[in-house]
Amino acid sequence: MLHPTAIALIFAAVQFSLSAATIQTRDGKTASGSLQQLSEQGVRINGQTFSWGIIRKAYLAPAPGAKAELREVKTKIWRGSFTTFKEVLTRDPSTIDGVTCQYVTVRRLGNTPGAILFEGRLNVPLAGDYQFRLASDDSARLMIGDKEVLGTPAEFSYRRATGSIRLTAGEHPFRLEYLNLASYAILELDWSGPGLAWTTLSAVKDWPLLPAPPAIPAAGALAWNGSYIAYPVESLTDSRVRFVGEPAGVRLTTVNAAAIFFQPLSLPVADRIRSGKVGREGVLLVAGDFLEGEILSIKNNKITLQTLLFGAKQYQGGSQASAVFLQKPAKAREQWVVRTQLGTEIRLRKLEWDGPVLIADQTPFRKLRLKADEIQEIAFQSKPNILERAWVTWGKLSEQEQQQAVAGQGRFDSIYKARAGARVYLAQLDEKWRRLESEHAAVDAEVHAILKQMQEQETQARKARANAAQTASDYALYQRKLHVNLHLFNPRLREVHELTRRRVTETKRAIEAEKKALTDQAKTNAEYVAKYQADRQRQQDGYVKHQGERKADYDKARGASKGDVRPVEITAAVARARKVREFAESRRNRARDTLNQYTGPRDDARRQRDDAKRKVDAARGQRDARARTLQQAQMHEANVLKNGLDVAEKKMIQMRANYAAKAAVYHELIGKESAVDQSRVDALGDLQSIDRHVRDWEGQLRSAQGKLRQDEQNKNNASRDYVRRRELMETARRTLHDFVDKQEQPALQRLNAVKERHDQLAAQVEKAPDDTNLAAQLKQAQEQLAKDLAALTALRGKLNGVIGQFQSKLHDFSYHQETSDRMETEWVRTQGDIKLLEKFLTAKKSRQAALRKTTGDLTRKRTDRQNRIRAAKGEMDRALTALNQALAEHNRRLAEYGTAITKRFEAARNLEDGENTLKREQYTFIQNEMVAKLRDQEWARRERVLKETETVFAASDRALKAAEAAKAGLKTPLDGDQNTLLGPLTAWYEAQEQVVHFHKETALEVVKMKGELEADRLRWAPSVTVREAALKTAETADKQAAAAHAKNLKDNEAFTQMLKVAEATDKAQQDKQTAANKALADASNNLRDARYRASAKEREWLEAVFQHERYRVQKRAVLGFE
Repeated sequence: MLHPTAIALIFAAVQFSLSAATIQTRDGKTASGSLQQLSEQGVRINGQTFSWGIIRKAYLAPAPGAKAELREVKTKIWRGSFTTFKEVLTRDPSTIDGVTCQYVTVRRLGNTPGAILFEGRLNVPLAGDYQFRLASDDSARLMIGDKEVLGTPAEFSYRRATGSIRLTAGEHPFRLEYLNLASYAILELDWSGPGLAWTTLSAVKDWPLLPAPPAIPAAGALAWNGSYIAYPVESLTDSRVRFVGEPAGVRLTTVNAAAIFFQPLSLPVADRIRSGKVGREGVLLVAGDFLEGEILSIKNNKITLQTLLFGAKQYQGGSQASAVFLQKPAKAREQWVVRTQLGTEIRLRKLEWDGPVLIADQTPFRKLRLKADEIQEIAFQSKPNILERAWVTWGKLSEQEQQQAVAGQGRFDSIYKARAGARVYLAQLDEKWRRLESEHAAVDAEVHAILKQMQEQETQARKARANAAQTASDYALYQRKLHVNLHLFNPRLREVHELTRRRVTETKRAIEAEKKALTDQAKTNAEYVAKYQADRQRQQDGYVKHQGERKADYDKARGASKGDVRPVEITAAVARARKVREFAESRRNRARDTLNQYTGPRDDARRQRDDAKRKVDAARGQRDARARTLQQAQMHEANVLKNGLDVAEKKMIQMRANYAAKAAVYHELIGKESAVDQSRVDALGDLQSIDRHVRDWEGQLRSAQGKLRQDEQNKNNASRDYVRRRELMETARRTLHDFVDKQEQPALQRLNAVKERHDQLAAQVEKAPDDTNLAAQLKQAQEQLAKDLAALTALRGKLNGVIGQFQSKLHDFSYHQETSDRMETEWVRTQGDIKLLEKFLTAKKSRQAALRKTTGDLTRKRTDRQNRIRAAKGEMDRALTALNQALAEHNRRLAEYGTAITKRFEAARNLEDGENTLKREQYTFIQNEMVAKLRDQEWARRERVLKETETVFAASDRALKAAEAAKAGLKTPLDGDQNTLLGPLTAWYEAQEQVVHFHKETALEVVKMKGELEADRLRWAPSVTVREAALKTAETADKQAAAAHAKNLKDNEAFTQMLKVAEATDKAQQDKQTAANKALADASNNLRDARYRASAKEREWLEAVFQHERYRVQKRAVLGFE
C-alpha cells in the first residue's frame, strides 16, 4: 500500500507545517496562532482551547501568503485621435480583450493614436502607505478605489509622475486611463509598499496565459455521500473501485461511488457532465465528449455503456474514458468535512479521536487514521462536493472567463494531464516500492521470527547437549557402579560367601568330627575300661576262687587241726601283714612309677600348652597385623573412593559438562556462522546495488552539472546580454529623462512663458491698438514664440528620436528578458534537478557509508566470530583433552579403586586366614590347655594316690612290725599241727590280701586308665564348645555374606536396569540432541535462506526506490514538486 508520506510526495507540491492554525467559530469570531494540540477536546492555539462544539472551521495549515498583484484586469481599447479621455468615454471601444490579465500593457494599441482603459482589482497584502510611479507617452491617470493617485498630462511627450496612497489589506478597485495622442505608445507603472520592493505592474508584451483552473485537480473517486478520495484509480469492477497502492483505510464499492475520475478535469470539461440532465449516467471520453447511457457492466477496468446511438460499447478506463459518472451524489448537508493535505475530502457525522489521531470510520473510509500533519482543514458546514463546486465555479465565470478557460485547455492538458499521468506512474512505482518494502518487512519479520526460533533452538540444543552430557555422565556413572559391583565386589562377595559357607560347613564338620571323636572315644574308653575291668574281674574272680579254695583248704585244715589256732593266726598274720606290706609297697611303687611315668606327659602337655599359647599369641599378633592391614586397606579404599574415584568422577562429569558446553558453543557458532554471515553477504550485495546507484546518480549529477554549466553559461551570456540591454535601456531612459528634463520641458516651459507673455500682450494690444510700444513688444513676443515653437518643434523631433530609441531599447530589453528568464528558469530547473540529485545522492551516499560501515562492522564481527570460533574450537579441544584426561584419570582411579577393593578383600581374606589360624591355634591351645589341665589333674590325682599308697605302705609296715612283734611275743613255737594249719591259713590270708590288693590295684588302674583316657577324650570338649560358638559366628557371617552377596546381586540387577534405563535415556537424549542439532541446523539454514530472500527483496526494494527517485528526477518539472 502507499505510505502516506509517499502519497504526500506524489500528490502534494508543498509540504505544510503545523506551525500555525486559524479557527473560525460558529459565532463568526476568528482566532489565529501557533497550533499546540489537536485532540478530541478540540484545537489548542496560543494556550486557548476551542472545543469542536463551537468551531465552524479549523484551518490547520498556514494560509498561503497574500500576493501583491493585479487581478482580473480587463482591457478596453479605443483607436483614433482623442485629446482627452472624457472624449474617449463617449464612444464604444474598438476592442474589448476577453482575456483577463494580471498586468497592464499597451502592446495591443501599438504606436498608433488611441486610448486604453484598464479595470481590475489590486490585491494589497499588508495595510500601509504605498508609492506609485508612472511614466507614459502620452497621458495616463491611476485611480484606486475612488481616489486619483497620480497622472501625467497629455502633452505629446514622455511624462513621469509619482504619488502615494494609504491602503488597507485586501483587494481594491483598480482603474488606469491611458491616452496616446500620436506616434509612440509608452506606459510604465511601478509600486512599492510595506514589505514590497519596487515592482512593475506593466508589461511591454503579453505574459503567457494561465492554465484553466482545474475542476478535478487529480485523479480520484467521488463517493455517493460527497467524500472525495484523491488517489489514482487503478481498476474498476462491478463491485469495487481499486486505487493504486491499495491505500489503508479506504474501501469504495461501486454501489457507493458517484463518479470515477481517471485523470484531472478542467472546468469546461467537467461541465460537460452536467450538460442536460444533472447527474446523468455516462462516460466522459478522453476527447472531451460525454456519452450518456446505461452502464451495463464494469469488469477489469472496462466500462460497457449502452447508448441509443451506438448501442453497447466498451471503453477502457484511463486510456479511452477520462471519467465515469455512475449516479447523482447525495445532497450536501451540514456535517464535518475534513480536507487532507493530499486533497482528499472526508465527510463525517461525528469526529472520533485516538489521542491526537483522527479516526475516519464512515463509508468509504474504514478506520482511516489521520495525524495532525496530514490534515489541512476541519469544518462543520454544508459544503457541496468537489464536482458540484466545480459546476458552481464554472457557472460564476463570465463568458469571457469561460472562453479564457476553454482557450487554456491545451495548457491545462499539457500541465495537469501530463502531471496526472506522471504521478500515476510515480504512484505505481511508489506502490511497487512500498509493496517490496512491505514484502521485505514481512521477510524481515520472518527473519526475526526465525532468529527468535533459532535462539529458542539454540537454547534447546544447549539444553539438549547439557542433558546429553548429564545422561552420558549418568550412564558412565551407572556403568562404573555396575562394573565395580559386578567385576569387583560380586566375585569377591561370592568368594567371601563361598568361604563363609565352606567355613560353616568345615566348622560343622569339625564339630561333628570332634563330637564323634568324643562319643567314639568315650565309647572306646568305656569299652576299653569295661574290657579291662572284665579281664580284671575274671582275674579277680580267679583270685576270689583261689581265696575260696584256700579258705576251704584252711577250713579243712582247721577242721583237721585240734590245736590252738591263735599262734597260727598270729604267725599267719605276720605273713599276711608282710603280704599286705608287699602289696602296699607294690601299689606304692606302682603309684610312684605311674606318677613318674605321667610326669613326662604332663610336662609335655604343659610344653605343648605353652607352645600353643605362644602360637596363639603369634597368630593373634599376625591377626592383629592383618586387621591393621585390612583397616589400612579399607581406609585406602575409602580414600581412593572419596579422594580419588569420586573426585575423578566428579571431574569427569564436570569435564563432560564443560566439554558439552564448549562443544555447544562451538557448534552453535559454526552452525549459525553461515546464517549470521549471510547478513554480511547481503550487506555486500546491498552495497554493490547502492554503489551502482551511486555511480548512476553521480553520472546523472555530472551530466546535470555539465548541463548546469552549459545553462549557466547560457544564463550568463543571456544575463550579460540582459545587463547590456538593460544598461542600454537605462541609458536610453536616462537620455530620455535628461532630454525631457533638461531640454524639452525647459523649452516647453519657455514656450509656455513666451506664449503667456504673448497672450498678455495680445490682450493689451487688443485693448490699446494704437500703442506702438505694445505692438512692438507683441511682435517681438510673436517672433520669440515662433522662434521657441520652432525650437520646441525641433526638440520634439529629436525627442521622438530619443523616445523611439528608448522604446526600441525597452522592447528589445523586454523581448530579450523572456530569453533571459527562460535561461534563468532552465538554469534554476537544472539547479533544482541537481539539488534533487544531490539530495538523493546524499541519501544514497549516506546509506552507502552506512552500508560500508555496516559491512566493515560485519566483516570485523565476522573476524571476531572466526576468532571466537577458533577460540571456541581451541576451548572445545582443550575441554576434550581435559575430558580424555579426566576419563583416563577416572579409569586409572577406577583401576586403583579396583586394586584397593582387591587389596581390601585380600586383606580381609588374609585377616580371615589369620582368624582361622588364630582359631586353629586357639583350638590347639584350648585342647593342649585342657590336656595340660587334665594331665595336671591326673598327675595330682596320681600324686594323691602315691601319697595314699605311701600312707598305706607305712601303715602296712607298722602293721607288719606289730604282727612281727606279736609273733615275737609268742612264747612257744608252732607245732606241727599248727605248722600244717599255718600253711593253709597263710595261703588263705595271702589269697585274701591278693583279692584285696588286686581289687585295689584294679581300682587304681581303672582310675588311672579313666584319667588317662578322659584326659585324651576331654581335650575335644572345650574345642567343641568353642567351635559351636564359632559356628554361630560363622553362620552369622555366612548369613551376612549371603545377604551381602544377595544384595550385590540385587544391586547388580538394579544397576543393570538403571544402566539400561540410563542407556535408553542417553540414547533418547542423544536422539533429542541430534534432533535439536538438526532443528538448529534447519533453523540456521532457514535463517540463511530467509536472510538471502530478505537481501534479494531488499535489493529489489532498493532498485524500486532507485527507479522511483530517478523517475522523480526525470519528471520533476512535470510532477510539479521537489
